[in-house]
Amino acid sequence: MVIIERFKYRCSLDFIMELSDKVKLIENLELDIGDKKNLILHAAGLKPNCMLDIRYCSQEYFDKDTETFYLDPRIYTAISNMIKFMEMKQDRGRLKIERWPTRKEPYSELKNPAIQISRLCVGPEAKQINELLGKEAFEPKDNIDFGLMLGYPMTAVRAFAYDKSKLVDWSLFDRCYNGCKDRSLDIIRFMSFKPTKSNLEQEMETVKEWHDCIKKLSPKLYNKIITWHENMQEGMPPTEEKKKFLYTSID
Repeated sequence: MVIIERFKYRCSLDFIMELSDKVKLIENLELDIGDKKNLILHAAGLKPNCMLDIRYCSQEYFDKDTETFYLDPRIYTAISNMIKFMEMKQDRGRLKIERWPTRKEPYSELKNPAIQISRLCVGPEAKQINELLGKEAFEPKDNIDFGLMLGYPMTAVRAFAYDKSKLVDWSLFDRCYNGCKDRSLDIIRFMSFKPTKSNLEQEMETVKEWHDCIKKLSPKLYNKIITWHENMQEGMPPTEEKKKFLYTSID
């Protein structure tokens, strides 16, 4: 495939030395593991653009009246400056507030906790992505443009835009994926789009390339991603232990 050949070309010695330095920088950014994964894939040339949701929170920026963890501006500045240092284009999106259900300590006493998130788009089309996200409603063409700018397969993007009945039912995904040649469930952990029923095997090749890239360039991040998915609990607020796992540097 073209993407595989491009990746092999980028794995020349000179490029790997430069890329390995970027990977080390990305591993140590205050980003969650999903954002680190996407930023490394962008640096490696396997994603044309990526979106980062910068949401690092601390007690220092917690507002008791609104039960909101506001983004530490020093964290945002450090991430933005590092992306600039790596010579990647970026465009800041709007801030948003996301609320969690409260289930576990240390947030069980909060009635309606929230966290402030700043979206940062990275890549040559970062500004266009933020402009699309600012629209009140997506037209089919917007969905296609958005998906392609994030590196999703055209077949999956078109189905999502025009006929969602062609998409794999996520609840049945594991069973459908058994029809593919490579049955490693670890690869599914790197899925970030909805595949189609008729092109599942071909679309999973893209996911496999992402999987193989992270496994090769950042083994410790790869292991964190696999472990996180195995132990993931949907909708849980970030406890101190979870926050440490998600945001600490890869050491």
